[in-house]
Amino acid sequence: MTAEVESAQRRAAAAQSALHARHLTPLGGRVPCTRIGRPAWPMPGRPLSRERLTMSWNYWWQAHLADALVDAVIHRDDRVAADRLGQLFRGIRIRNLGRWTNAYYDDMAWLGLAAERTARRTRTRPDRSPVARLLAARMHRAWSPELGGGIPWRTTDTFFNTPANGPAAILLARTGDAARAAAMTDWLHERLLLPSGLIADGFWLRADGRIDRVDSVYTYCQGVALGAELEVYRRTREAHRLDRIDALLSATAERLAPPPA
Repeated sequence: MTAEVESAQRRAAAAQSALHARHLTPLGGRVPCTRIGRPAWPMPGRPLSRERLTMSWNYWWQAHLADALVDAVIHRDDRVAADRLGQLFRGIRIRNLGRWTNAYYDDMAWLGLAAERTARRTRTRPDRSPVARLLAARMHRAWSPELGGGIPWRTTDTFFNTPANGPAAILLARTGDAARAAAMTDWLHERLLLPSGLIADGFWLRADGRIDRVDSVYTYCQGVALGAELEVYRRTREAHRLDRIDALLSATAERLAPPPA
């Protein structure tokens, strides 16, 4: 292990310790064998707050927290993190009133990805593959060809965007639905690719059939589009996907990255 890698691992371990100390807490502060991620760290002397009591609910943040715990298990064989993973998923389900789903497809995709990765990369129990498959099935059923393809941002909207379709495509590819994942990446490329070579945020489909584009550009849209194309390429070996990845990386480097020092 190089000195640079060792330094990065030390920083990661320090961040992990901060997560455990400041953010991972029993659900409601008292439910045994559970953990939940509170979204803020109350400063010393701060009065009781919604964040301290974990009443503020940020579903998709919990998915990213699970991914951080998986990283600790993979890279440092952190058994405390492994134990916390099972407790965190239990806390998520209880806090979400016994369900794995919510009204936002991007949220569900991120939790599905965290569950799939937990099952694939750790030796923890219970197995999270059923959770990933359940959420992937929701992504599959949300596909809306009669509305121009894609999946909406949330169950009650007709806003079709990259932050939902990108992670959903990654989840579908990783759970064996490469055909639908490929269709999603094709949809992103056909409907949301801008002349700049970057991927736009999305569009509203209005009740009268009119489309209102939201051509805002965000780095996270480029990230999930790249990830989706990569996952589909790994399963299909279609050469044009490498061309798309190369073009999007070039556009991102040119238009969104700081100039070289």
